[in-house]
Amino acid sequence: MAKTTVSFTNINATNDKENDEISPNTILIKRNGQFIKTYLNNMPSAVMADFVKKFGDVDGVTWKIDDNDVNGYFSNNGQKIVVNYKKNGHLVSTRKTYAGNILPKNIRQYVQSELNKGYSINLVTEVVGELVTLYEVNLVNQNNISIVRLSRNKDAEPEVTERIFYTKVPAGAL
Repeated sequence: MAKTTVSFTNINATNDKENDEISPNTILIKRNGQFIKTYLNNMPSAVMADFVKKFGDVDGVTWKIDDNDVNGYFSNNGQKIVVNYKKNGHLVSTRKTYAGNILPKNIRQYVQSELNKGYSINLVTEVVGELVTLYEVNLVNQNNISIVRLSRNKDAEPEVTERIFYTKVPAGAL
């Protein structure tokens, strides 16, 4: 069987007619309410061009294409990332989930100064939109778990929008 390789700015998809495989990235398109495997030529070129410009050569991206949006799911530098595009290549948002040690220093210092209760940052979800960046920071100390939600407009200081506190229940106490 003939094997054809298509390259688009360092993102390669291999179309192996014999095995119907797509690698190293997977492209899925929604048909009749279900996502099915498809080929690189179904990927909007404007989305791919913007993605490569912003994220570079990333392997292992799973793309899901529906009627209105294109979403990419991948891991990069210890972060799980979801990008949401319009089909015209407009990046709507980027959602990153990562360990607390990756949180930008100014946000980390702000969160710790706001709480000042000996918490350590466990996990962060960051959603970057056009005008606002949202953070959900999960913190833990010996007795409590806290979730702090922050909002930061472009070029502005972060602002706490919500704080949730939970008390840890000792094992076997329930």
